[in-house]
Parts: sequence; C-alpha cells; structure tokens
Amino acid sequence: MAEDVFVRKATGLVREVGPFTVLALGAGFTIADGIHFWAFQVPFYNPGTNYLISMSAGFVFELLATICLLFLTVAMPRTASDYVAVSRTLHPILGYLDTWLCWQANVILVGMISYVTATCLGTTLYLTGTITHSTDLMTVGQLMSTNLMWGLGIGAIFVIISALFCLFGMRAYKYTLGIPFAIAVIGTVVELGAPLWALTTHQSVQSLWNSSFGEGAYQEVVNVAVVNGWEGHTGGVPGWPGKWSWNATLAAIPAACYLWWGFGYANYVAGEVSEPSKSFLIGFLGSAILTAIVYYVSIGVVYAYYGDFLSQYDYVILGGYADQLTIQPSLTPSLMVYSAATVGGAYPWLAAIIGLTGTIWVFIDVPIAILVVSRMTFAMSFDRFFPETFAKVSDRWHSPTNAIILVTALSFVTLYISVYYPWVSMLNAFAGMIWRYVLASWACMLLPFAKPEIYKKGYTWTVGGLPVVFIVGALSTIVTTWFFFWVIWSIPQTDVSLWWNTFWWSFALILFAAYYIYNQKRGIDVESIWKTVPPA
Repeated sequence: MAEDVFVRKATGLVREVGPFTVLALGAGFTIADGIHFWAFQVPFYNPGTNYLISMSAGFVFELLATICLLFLTVAMPRTASDYVAVSRTLHPILGYLDTWLCWQANVILVGMISYVTATCLGTTLYLTGTITHSTDLMTVGQLMSTNLMWGLGIGAIFVIISALFCLFGMRAYKYTLGIPFAIAVIGTVVELGAPLWALTTHQSVQSLWNSSFGEGAYQEVVNVAVVNGWEGHTGGVPGWPGKWSWNATLAAIPAACYLWWGFGYANYVAGEVSEPSKSFLIGFLGSAILTAIVYYVSIGVVYAYYGDFLSQYDYVILGGYADQLTIQPSLTPSLMVYSAATVGGAYPWLAAIIGLTGTIWVFIDVPIAILVVSRMTFAMSFDRFFPETFAKVSDRWHSPTNAIILVTALSFVTLYISVYYPWVSMLNAFAGMIWRYVLASWACMLLPFAKPEIYKKGYTWTVGGLPVVFIVGALSTIVTTWFFFWVIWSIPQTDVSLWWNTFWWSFALILFAAYYIYNQKRGIDVESIWKTVPPA
C-alpha cells in the first residue's frame, strides 16, 4: 500500500540520532538570540517588568507543549512528527496549514539568526578589542556589527556553512552540531560564572565596569541616562530587582515565550532517531532542564547584580543616546556584554571566551533551523502534497538534498528581509510557531480516543483511569490557547505583518486544495494518505 499512497516504500532516511543529539537539537536551538540579546533588552522595551515571572510563564507554556510533542512523537516517530500527528489525528488541512506556518517561521529564523550571528561575532571582536585596547579588533568588530553589507555577507557565509552541515546527512550532522554544542556548554560555565562570582563576592558594579571600559564609564552611562529622561521612561518603576508592575510583567510574556521556543525541536527528525521512546524522553527533558538552568541563572544573577544600571545602559544604547558617550563604547546590550564586564579588566581572555560562547550559541540555531525546514518540506513531499522532487534522498548521505537546497536559497531572501524588520520578523515567526503548540496540544488530548491503535504504540500511562496524554493535552490546550491570543495581539500592526500573514495562510490552504485535486486526477487515493502513518 505504501508505494501506491506515498512517494516510495521507505523514506531513505536512516536512524542515526541518539539522546545526546536530541538534547543538543532542543537546547541548541533554544539557548540562542533570545537569552543572549532580547532578555537583556526588556528593561528598555518593557520597563517595570519582573522578567523572572514573565519568563516562568513562558516556561510553563513551552514545557506543557513539549510534553505533548513527546507523547505524539513516540507514538508516531516519523519525520516532522507534529505534521504527521496533527494531519492523522485531527484533520489533514490543519496539519498542512500548521506545517506551512511553522515552515515560513523557521525560514525567517534562518535569515534573522544568520545576521544576528554576524553582529554577535562583531560585538565580540569589538568588546575584546575595547578591553585589550586593540584598534584592529575594534575596527573589524564595528564593521561586522554596524555595516549592513558586512553583516549580510558574513550572514550568508553562516547560511552556506549550515547548509553543508545538513547536506552530509545525520551521521555527520550529529558531530558537526554536537562539537560546537559541547564547546558552548563548557563556555557557558564561564559566561554564567563571571557575574555569579561578582554577585556572590559583592564586587562593586562601578569598579568592575570601569575596569573593563575605562575610568568614568559607569558614571557617564548613568549621567547620560538621567539627563535624557530615563526616570520618565521608567515612570519610577524600572523593574525587578527594583520596583516592578504586573501590567509590564504580563505585557512581556509573549516575547518571553520566544525565549523558550524549541527545546522539543528534535521531533522534526523523529524518523532518524534510534530507540525513540528512550531517546526523546531523555533528550526532551534534558534540553528543558539545561535550558532552564542557563536562563534562570543568567537572568536572575545579571539582573540582581546590575540593578538599575542595566536599565540605564539599555536606555542609553537602545534609546538613541549613545552618541553622547565619550568614554563608554556603544555595545549592544546583551548577556555577553554584562557578563564580560565583570572580568574583562582583570582577565581579557575570559571576556573573549564569554563573547565567543554567546556567538556559538546563536550560530547553532542556523543549522538546526535549516535541518528542521528541510524535514518539513520532505514530509509534505513524501505525502505527495508538495513537489515530489523534494522527497528525494541522497543515496550516499541519506539526506533530502533538494529540500535542503530549496531552504538554503530562500534563507538568503529572509536574511535580507530580516535586516530591515528584525522585531517584526521575530514576532511574526513566533505567531506562526504558536499554531504548532496549539494543534499539538489538541492532537495529544484526542489521540487515545481518535487513534487508539496509534496511541498504544507510545506511552500509555494512566492516572485515575485517564490517559496521561489526555490530561497533559487538556492542560496544554488551555495554556497554549491563552498564549495564542496574547501572541496574535502582540504582532506589530504594520502592512508588512498583515500581508505576510495573509499570504502564508492563503498560500497553504490554496496549495492544499490544488494538490488534493491534482492527486485525485492522478488516481491516488488521497484519503488513504491521512489514514496511514508514513513508512519509516
């Protein structure tokens, strides 16, 4: 039956992935630009926030949704497993729409993160040059951080490198991803240890900051912030660890969800994971735990140590007053800057390690996102609902070559777009991804009753006679639906946003109808596709 319904009898993909790679895919995707940049710019964009609370709400959202994905993936360990689960459990058009919204979100992400990685590397060089008084490093770093063409060019190089990671198949990919992931984890000990040392030993913020950036730099930042209306901007409520408000804290939740997006991302390569019930349980939960440790330590420690100064520095740099600084270099607020400042004066090499660690974490997103989009493309093609050429798998590398090439080409386009609309891109990307979590929650809740034969192949735990998969799915449905409306209301109200979302919804639905009709005319039993889990 498989050869009549699907493109061929078997996918051609091989099961090379174990628990470590599942963990690396999840944590590697999540611990990226969100925690290294956006989390430390909240005091400017959402003054008055208690970000630990906002972040915790996002964690609950992502954790519940990830557990739903765990149940679905173990029951149906196939490529792009949430596409398979939603289309087979709920309705094919929901699975198809969901996948296209996620598809475009991740293509956006490849372009955006490639550019962010370039600027991140530039910031690292500029930061290191400032601390070591190297004008050459400062010059190159400034070009990479601020010059559009440099950023685009280096971002394009990161896209190409990441595509090569994917083209050589999962056997090589688990090493090309695993090695930088392991390096980043080791570097994170320094990245988090530096501010933790400063906080626990009661080091003076002013003294350490001046030691890294020059005598008088700290007070200059404070003076410029105050003179230019910092107190009016915050309304006397700068945020935790100082005074904070519930309104600001709640308003910061949608963007906080973006921070946690992804620690269940290995489900997209479920068809290439060995021992799914073991690998996903260890990998999913391991990535959640590792991510939580990094997030709570970094935000809790850095915010507590810097206090109002973090808000003041953000205000000066992001508010457009950096040109008034004569001592302090204009460095984009980030975890790397705030961490490196605590040790840069005494140990410049530690500051360099901190900057490179952040850059590696951000870069890791790019090969993961390309991998993910290529597997979505492959899954739809294998179901005969996208050009079947994208279901082609290399005989040598066992990777969907044409799908990877398509994603790479489109990533150059989104790289260019993301330079001009970074915040619009981020929120629209998450608006697309939110459907993944809502529909996965529905599918998880209904799986034991709608598809009992599939449910029995996964975890069949019960509590009080009720399937755990149903209980978790129901809870996640409530939480993800609430967050769905928050995210939709938070999308920037621009023509770009309106037309972008209109295009992708319309494109997905029209394409589904076109392929439905096309496959029927070819004599393919379309309904049989959705009644069957694809072959491995």
